[in-house]
Amino acid sequence: MGNFYTQILACGATQSRCFKVMHDLKRRSVIAPPHRDIVTVLDASAEAQDVEELDSVAYTLANRLSKPTIAVVNHNNDLLTFRIFGPDGFRGYCRSGMFRGGACKDLKTACRASCSAPAIWFAFVRPHPFQISRHAHLVRLLDLPPWSVGLGFRRLSQGECEREIPAEQLLHT
Repeated sequence: MGNFYTQILACGATQSRCFKVMHDLKRRSVIAPPHRDIVTVLDASAEAQDVEELDSVAYTLANRLSKPTIAVVNHNNDLLTFRIFGPDGFRGYCRSGMFRGGACKDLKTACRASCSAPAIWFAFVRPHPFQISRHAHLVRLLDLPPWSVGLGFRRLSQGECEREIPAEQLLHT
């Protein structure tokens, strides 16, 4: 059985602002504490891996927060995709084995990462047996929240990551 999870990384945002937006949208979600001003948002409906649903939530968050967001999808450990949004809309994507235009630079900028865009490109095209290991590599490279590897709404709801994030630090809408 593979990994199936989605998440939205709100870059430069606060946990309380992400909570307010998700609450105002009446979304069933969990908002993790920030790591380097990057907040992990887990949305129940987006967990079904409907890309349109996930994109809609990621774009709405980016627009309402006036900050970039990244929609992350790991589909059965076969495909890892990072879709980048700004307040004005879709900016690009990076996907295991490929990328779109200047998306690696857009991803670097959104995360305020110190690594180079070519290092990001290489992380997406370099072979990995499982996409969760690629995700772990990208988390280290981009200095993303360490608990975001493998984290989705379903896994969190089942209490599988209490060691990574204490329950009292999570906000639920």
